[in-house]
Amino acid sequence: MFAMAPELLSTRYVCPVRDPRFVRAVCDPTAPLQAGDQLLHEDLSHVQGGDRVDRIEKRIREASGTHLRELVTGHAGSGKSTELIRLVAELRKPKAAQCFHVVYLDADEYLSPWDLRLPQVIVAILAALVKEPRVDLEKTEGAKPLLQRLRKIAKMLGDDVAGKIDKIAGLPLFAATLKVSSELSNQFRDEALRHRQELIDHTRSLILEVRGQLPAEVLDLVFVIDNLEKIPEQEVGGGGSLHDVLFTRDLPALDLPAHLVLTYPISLNYTSPELARAFRGGSRTTSPMVSVGLPPQAGP
Repeated sequence: MFAMAPELLSTRYVCPVRDPRFVRAVCDPTAPLQAGDQLLHEDLSHVQGGDRVDRIEKRIREASGTHLRELVTGHAGSGKSTELIRLVAELRKPKAAQCFHVVYLDADEYLSPWDLRLPQVIVAILAALVKEPRVDLEKTEGAKPLLQRLRKIAKMLGDDVAGKIDKIAGLPLFAATLKVSSELSNQFRDEALRHRQELIDHTRSLILEVRGQLPAEVLDLVFVIDNLEKIPEQEVGGGGSLHDVLFTRDLPALDLPAHLVLTYPISLNYTSPELARAFRGGSRTTSPMVSVGLPPQAGP
């Protein structure tokens, strides 16, 4: 046995925490705040040039039939994920009796960052959509041709792999298989790129059908794809940058009938003038780093 300091027994944590000793006891500063952790959220918008998340939300709510492409970037630790999770929560709230069906996709959870291309992203989007309780994709007509196409591609990987997507409910397991096996993921990518347009068309048809099944109070569908900016820079087959290929060729071709919010590497702000042109009319938002403590000013 040992004695615990009396002051530790009586100390109560007050949020926001201002004593560095207690930060780890209250939260993990390396992890984003979840929607229910807003007590720990420190509003820094007054030193960030305004509330950037609020602007994205307002643009989506006022889109009036046009599907937006919102591109978000920033240095590691600037709070992108925390702010995007807050955006998801705000869009799900009824405002003026209307809300959005938001599908949040964490690339760290669904995707292997190596040799990533559009086919793996499409599978991840579908896997995240399957998990949403509001929509039963088994009851959609659009699931049938999409699954047939995916099974045709997966047959090249073996019957065991193709069997994981016998039904659309198996897509999360299929996505997990691609994530943990770089060999299978690369084989799937190479074969699926030959079916790229068909995959896009079938996915688009399915999402159109899903939108038609949403309750009247749900205004539209929003996909938020977070942590894509963590994809390491690589060369693709035939030369060229994976960042350029994925963000200026692949993802802009994903013409889904839904709002799309995605993160991208901050380096593209400076190296890729094609980014803004590729996402026609897309808005770019940079989450700035903010100094949270300044040294005392020296006297005159």
